[in-house]
Amino acid sequence: MNGNSIYGVPFAGQKTDFVVDLDSRKAINIECGQTVQFRQGGKTFAWKFDVVGHRAVDLSKIAPAGFSSKPFKVYVDKNEGERA
Repeated sequence: MNGNSIYGVPFAGQKTDFVVDLDSRKAINIECGQTVQFRQGGKTFAWKFDVVGHRAVDLSKIAPAGFSSKPFKVYVDKNEGERA
């Protein structure tokens, strides 16, 4: 992966909209443009979701190699500005 994706981009900012512990959840609902930090054990990564078609994203499509093999879905809805 070159950092660009139909699912969004890696996020390197200080604060995300959500922090998700993969050991306690199976899915999350967010809006397009929001950022999420994923945690599992001692590993973390963050992602900004700009999803083409506002579809569900399988975490395995965006997670760094070796991050998690657990099934996890991110359901991305239109944000307030896209609902008009």
